[in-house]
Amino acid sequence: MCMELKQFVRCYLSLREVEKKAVKESGEAIAPSSLRQTVAKLLVSTVTGTTERYLGGAKERAIANMKNNCATSVDKAVINGQACAWCAKPFLCSSGATYCSQSCVEE
Repeated sequence: MCMELKQFVRCYLSLREVEKKAVKESGEAIAPSSLRQTVAKLLVSTVTGTTERYLGGAKERAIANMKNNCATSVDKAVINGQACAWCAKPFLCSSGATYCSQSCVEE
């Protein structure tokens, strides 16, 4: 139990403020092992309009696929920050980056 609590706190503290707010407002009991995936699902339900900054990129497609319940493992990796938001290329290490290269940033 103690290790599970420590794992949850470690994962929770690494979340962005908007993600922490979504967790608090959901009122759901969330397992530490699925915290990132649950947060991604919570945030997908709040994304609307065409102000998405990843317009035309992998992140936008991943969000649309998640809404339609047809997300692939690549889509989930993009949403969870494990792959580039533009080209969906997986990151070699978890650095907290959004894009894999300068060229993806400029697209």
